Amino acid sequence: MSSSSESDILKQVEYYFSDENLIGDTYMKNKISANGGYVELQEICGFKKMQKLGVSVGLLRNVIEKSKSLELSQDKSRMRRRIPFQASLFSDPIERTIFASSFPPTTSEDELNKFWSRY
Repeated sequence: MSSSSESDILKQVEYYFSDENLIGDTYMKNKISANGGYVELQEICGFKKMQKLGVSVGLLRNVIEKSKSLELSQDKSRMRRRIPFQASLFSDPIERTIFASSFPPTTSEDELNKFWSRY
């Protein structure tokens, strides 16, 4: 698999464990809280987007080893966030909302993602 595909896989799996996703993803929150933060690699590979990307457990393991926000268990069969999710930090949507202006209406999602990735 190309490094471009690996970066797509890393981006997707980091999203699954991101604050942004976990705020509303009850399934992932329950999985994480039930297992000391860990989720089986096999389970992640079963997610539709991971299947679409053709992700195997071995490939996912290699990708996670390059992540700055995720880590593998000692036996390398599970993964978790390096910094645990704290739902209490996200209880008030106003506290996590920003207003950004001055972007031209033609600004693409990729351009916005590139801009905000610096922060």
